[in-house]
Amino acid sequence: MVDYSKFSKIEDSDDEPIWQTQAPVKSSKVSEKVLQELDLKIEKLQTRSRFCHCFLDFAVDVEKLKIYAQEMEDAGAKLPKSRYLGRVVVELDQAAFAPKLCENFRLLCTGEQGTGVRGQRLSYQGRHLDYILPKYCIQASVPDEFSCWGSYLPDENLVLPQASFDKPGVLAVGNHGPDTNSCTFMITLNEASHLDGFNQIIGHVVRGLEVLRMIEGFPTDRKVQSFAERNVKSHWGGRPMVDVIIESCGEMSEELIVLK
Repeated sequence: MVDYSKFSKIEDSDDEPIWQTQAPVKSSKVSEKVLQELDLKIEKLQTRSRFCHCFLDFAVDVEKLKIYAQEMEDAGAKLPKSRYLGRVVVELDQAAFAPKLCENFRLLCTGEQGTGVRGQRLSYQGRHLDYILPKYCIQASVPDEFSCWGSYLPDENLVLPQASFDKPGVLAVGNHGPDTNSCTFMITLNEASHLDGFNQIIGHVVRGLEVLRMIEGFPTDRKVQSFAERNVKSHWGGRPMVDVIIESCGEMSEELIVLK
């Protein structure tokens, strides 16, 4: 949730990005057995000898993107050479402080929990980005689902000893206000310290930030960039004009984790 008082200029919009003014009604239809199994998965995540790593593979229809080639060139962006844009690898390094939210993200990458209480597949695979906010963040979600627990997840540790929104590549959970963490995630493209204490950080990008930089230059339905200036909000915006798809996602095995 954003503290809007920190912005010196805000304009209204018909769109609502990560922090919506009204949240859907809470729901929970997950059996006690499943909830117990989820709690065991949290314990397993916390006791690992090394951090969990998840990947997100992004793709886009280049032919559709060519319609905006001149607009992209004028903005200093380039058309991708192929449909596959690349892989982003994130490290869930906050499992000690936000275990349930880290596990929820991992489950949404693997898709192992199946279908949610509102009928959507609990997986980011095949989902498109909801927003591209240049110089701020990208956002994706599983629409209409609360979490793998069937309800909103509470805040765990919003103030962390060694993590803050002080750089690009921070992975965090979207919410509708206190204790309404959901299936929405965001990855920052810039410093965003105004989010400290409002959104739960669960990890950071360890590989593939250049993929996000490429996506950052894709055209959206707003021509005025969001957060183009520090602490100044000029417009909501950032619904991509061409769908950017999370073509594949999952958890990386330890054998595949080769960090530079």
